[in-house]
Amino acid sequence: MTRKKKLLICCIILAVVLIIFMRPRHIRIDISSIDDFNVMREGYSIAMTDEEKSEIIDMVEGTTIIPWLFPPSSGWTYKVMYTGNNNRTHSVILLGGKITYDNISYLPIGSNSEKIINRLDEIYRSKLVTVQITNASQITIINETNGREVTLEGRQLSELTDALSYIPSRPITSDNNDNTVCRLQVKYENGSIEELPIMQSGTILYKGQYMLLNSYAAELIESTVGKY
Repeated sequence: MTRKKKLLICCIILAVVLIIFMRPRHIRIDISSIDDFNVMREGYSIAMTDEEKSEIIDMVEGTTIIPWLFPPSSGWTYKVMYTGNNNRTHSVILLGGKITYDNISYLPIGSNSEKIINRLDEIYRSKLVTVQITNASQITIINETNGREVTLEGRQLSELTDALSYIPSRPITSDNNDNTVCRLQVKYENGSIEELPIMQSGTILYKGQYMLLNSYAAELIESTVGKY
């Protein structure tokens, strides 16, 4: 066999391998339980209904992808985590025009990946909440760490209520071992009293939901009663 024929055969084999490797495919999510399906953003799970989870699963499975080499990067917009029927944990990372499935990078074909991100953005924004206590007549801040206790009224009260409602936050799951380091005793104009615990992790409990305390409100509280 001549060198030219050998080279031709090698090129054909390489072309076949590339065609097989680069063929379009779909992500198949064989999930053991809908409860084991989570979507994360900024390191926290997004609270989702079973219907929303099923919708995202259908959208991910409907995305056509091909293997692709991308420059190294560490960022991501959303990360889908689920436990498969094989009891293994799988991940689907969404970042613009790139999908990483179980640590292998793929190029999504069409606009479906953008639609997934847009839909997750909608779900994420719909879950954001703010601490609405603008009808408070006074707030007593109790620092559990140093024992300081200060009651706010007037301008100081208004600044804190505005700070608490200024930035929407996401509900998150609190660690059972999390400790209360500060408490806000809110007295409303109708005479009722509500207590909002601030946890060591930087979350605040409001209406039965833990949410991140924004830095603006945290700075105001610490400037009043000291670090906790």
